[in-house]
Amino acid sequence: MKRNDSNSATLSSKNSLAKCWGLFLAAAFWICILLINVFHLFPDIQFRGVRYSGGDFEQYYATGVAAAEGLWDVAYPDSAYFERGKRPATAPYRPKMQAELKRRGADTTTKNIYPPPTAILFAPLALWDFEKAEMFFLAIMGLSVVVFLVLLSRECAEVGLPNWLSGIFIAVVGTGLPLVESVLIGNVTVLIGIACLLALRGIRKGKTPQTIIGFAIAGLTKGFSVSWVPALFIWKRWRVIVWGASIAAVLVAIPVALSGGCEVYREYFTDVLPISRGNLYRIGDGNCGLPSFVAWVFKWPQLPSSVSRCFTAIQLGLVCSAYCAAWKASKCRENIVAAQSLAIFVATTVFQTFSTVCWPHYAVNVIPCLPAAASVALKRPRSFALLGLGFILAWVPIGNAAKHVTGIYFFGFGRFAGYVILLIWAMGELLRLANFFHRGNETKGGER
Repeated sequence: MKRNDSNSATLSSKNSLAKCWGLFLAAAFWICILLINVFHLFPDIQFRGVRYSGGDFEQYYATGVAAAEGLWDVAYPDSAYFERGKRPATAPYRPKMQAELKRRGADTTTKNIYPPPTAILFAPLALWDFEKAEMFFLAIMGLSVVVFLVLLSRECAEVGLPNWLSGIFIAVVGTGLPLVESVLIGNVTVLIGIACLLALRGIRKGKTPQTIIGFAIAGLTKGFSVSWVPALFIWKRWRVIVWGASIAAVLVAIPVALSGGCEVYREYFTDVLPISRGNLYRIGDGNCGLPSFVAWVFKWPQLPSSVSRCFTAIQLGLVCSAYCAAWKASKCRENIVAAQSLAIFVATTVFQTFSTVCWPHYAVNVIPCLPAAASVALKRPRSFALLGLGFILAWVPIGNAAKHVTGIYFFGFGRFAGYVILLIWAMGELLRLANFFHRGNETKGGER
């Protein structure tokens, strides 16, 4: 018996090692990234993809300062300078905000365009001057990468992915340029990846605190997470809904209480939000959403309002269809995990694909749903090949490389093509699980 126990322990250890090799490779890669930036191993002009720039951190620091110093009335750029087709972040801050940021040694190139409650999340950054706060933020993002990859590895194991595939997936994700870009430009995309994993796994296991934390992190940083809410109703997570709504009400009320009124919300919803989400900028230059692609094809500086309304209708239709199919598919106990993951996968991909701004590092947001998606696709080789193609195009900058080599600008939308493939694949799988294609007994066996 002891020998058998010893053999089992050895086998378990080998399996664990097999699952972790992707994490070890990712760790080695990030150590190299750290060394490159600490010791400036590469010139500034070359290898820009692995050089720290930190531009997005400026807006997080500014919104934190606004909350900590009570500068709610000047938290946003001056709307008098907003222009169609221009980022609101290019407008200047008002003098009082500029003076405070300058005193702290902060740059003001990238401006705050986040909703007022987000300032609460970033208020602790104001405890330090800009340089120290940036170091603290980078440390948190580095830790977040570790948490994200470990949670992703656990997700791969729980949905039953083979060790070899889990290792490849973690290695590709952990060394991918979208994840690197998220950290090096000072963005919080990796936090959204963690939030999605927490929300997805919390809904699956009925863990209320975990689900609420996931929704809270995502809700304070990226608005598209509202597309996950229907999952709470479909799978009857009533405690999450009640507690989440209560916490959300408190978070919304805090800026009102601290600023002494609703003016900060009025400015955000009437001035900042319409131009930050309604305008197209950098059309075709890294912006890999459908509006950017359509505007580039038709040479439009802006999308006509009729086209925007049409996109919104399609967007809502796809999300509703996905959740309806997921609800029907999850009536079969075997399909619940796949239905939940695919529904959130579709919701996230739809909102990114149809967004006026969809930067390459947003690809991190759809990664948490891919392990469960891959476990579904593995049962049918053609399905797995299509999923793999979509993932590679969205994750690896093949299109950008082809654009630079050939000079053909169209290839720059390779990531957009990847999103479209992922969206079509996920909707098709949801409809298949829901027996939409009426395959009867064909889909009632192991395929499901």
